[in-house]
Amino acid sequence: MANLTFSEKQLIETVFGMSGGYVLNFSNREFEEFMKDVVSYNIYVKYPGLSKAKMLRSYIQDESDVYVGKVIIMLLNYCLLYTSDAADDLIGV
Repeated sequence: MANLTFSEKQLIETVFGMSGGYVLNFSNREFEEFMKDVVSYNIYVKYPGLSKAKMLRSYIQDESDVYVGKVIIMLLNYCLLYTSDAADDLIGV
């Protein structure tokens, strides 16, 4: 179980745009591939039938700090590289 505070969890929700059930601009297939690539984890098998946001929340709750940290870092990298609006928000443009 990742040791995150309420504020940290809220920041993750905001930065990755999770309020509507999404995670950034990932399609289901892209999110599945992302998780497999980053942590060798088939999130759709572990959490079937959930939205991407609910899967990520469950993953954060269930996994260790090391794995959750790696996913968060790689999501931030993805955000900076592939989502211009989110990148602008992160760097304050």
